[in-house]
Amino acid sequence: HPWIFTWGHRNALDVQVSRTELVFDNLPKAFDGFRILHISDLHMDGMPKLLDVLIRTIQPLEYDLCVCTGDFREGILGRYDEPARLAVELRKAIDSETLAVLGNHDAIEMVSAMEAGGIQLLLNEHKVIERNGEQIVILGVDDPHYYEADDLERALAGSPPDAFKILLAHSP
Repeated sequence: HPWIFTWGHRNALDVQVSRTELVFDNLPKAFDGFRILHISDLHMDGMPKLLDVLIRTIQPLEYDLCVCTGDFREGILGRYDEPARLAVELRKAIDSETLAVLGNHDAIEMVSAMEAGGIQLLLNEHKVIERNGEQIVILGVDDPHYYEADDLERALAGSPPDAFKILLAHSP
């Protein structure tokens, strides 16, 4: 029914910010109060107005790192250049380093354009974040559900073994 699409589209454009405080005994002191902006499942090429809504929503927020956990693209087949372009446009409004993983709707062909636009994709890789001489590790795995391309061992390889770690994955 057309009304269901209209209703769902309206709800998707009603972007909400949810704040969650997490406490960990083993979090390095330098990261106490570290704020992560987490964005996921945008499917931006399916909703042309969403980019502007997201930019207006993100601009007043304060955060230290942005992470995106996939599904930049609406469909699972077809064009990948437009969702990559939209992701890069969103990245321009993000006021921090931006790390991401691909979701089950995304294509590997999107990676080079997204990385050229300032989004670091973690494809079964990790990134060490340093702050005041202490470290945390952000791990990213490819989608473990749909493509089953995740490789946690590869993502962990070479990371500091005792470091506090955060895992980015599209499908938990």
